[in-house]
Amino acid sequence: VAVAHAGAIHPLVQLLRDEAPSVREEAAAALGNLVFFNDETNSGNQAAIAKAGAVPFLAELLKDPKAQVTAAGALRNLAAQNVANQDSICREALESLVHLVAEGNPKAQMEAAGAIHNLAAGNSKSQQLIVEVAARKTFGQNQSSE
Repeated sequence: VAVAHAGAIHPLVQLLRDEAPSVREEAAAALGNLVFFNDETNSGNQAAIAKAGAVPFLAELLKDPKAQVTAAGALRNLAAQNVANQDSICREALESLVHLVAEGNPKAQMEAAGAIHNLAAGNSKSQQLIVEVAARKTFGQNQSSE
């Protein structure tokens, strides 16, 4: 909380766009930690990180093999019990999270599955989107439902 109050969120979000993959990964890890620590969710930090524009950058990092595990973990924490963040993450990152569950390395699969779990928890709109995206991934986009 003190780190966030000291103004660290905006600079960390900016570092998600750094040229160095290791910097992007560490920024994602730091943001994830600011949201969730010692089994407690910091909803104030969740809102501040989302407001600072982190979700689209974290979604983009899901495509970076060096940062995807950490980005998925940060998204998992941002989605925990936060409907506004769940909606934003579904819009920005759901396709990539489903892709990671299906085709990522084991650590990426675990973090992406955790993010999807938190997206679905208590959110019927997100649950429906998850089913739709997973069905497209599994059955292809051109098949009609029967």
